[in-house]
Amino acid sequence: MGTTEAHDILEPGEELVWQRPGNMAWRRGAISGYLVLTDRRVVFEPHRVEVLKGLKRWSAPLARIAAVGTQPRGYNPFTGSLRPRLRLAMEDGSAEIFLVNDLASAIGDIASAVERRRAVGD
Repeated sequence: MGTTEAHDILEPGEELVWQRPGNMAWRRGAISGYLVLTDRRVVFEPHRVEVLKGLKRWSAPLARIAAVGTQPRGYNPFTGSLRPRLRLAMEDGSAEIFLVNDLASAIGDIASAVERRRAVGD
């Protein structure tokens, strides 16, 4: 996983569901790294080069994700918007956009994880 292994990302008792390469839309470009789904959070871990630029890990508890869906295509090749992307709408009204392969699977897995967290009241 670049400079960080999955066990470095996990909190005590947290379980890894999957990790996959991906990009996070940021400003007018994208940050390369890995998207990680755990039983508690979605985490984006930037690649080492991005960390050297001062970029940091992003994470959101599943309980704070209001909706999981698709961000429509756009016209900026630097954000990966020439194809549909993963959109995580947060409870506070913000949204994070990720470019990942097998988009339908990522959406389904994250949406299922969010529903499971809600079911346990977390």
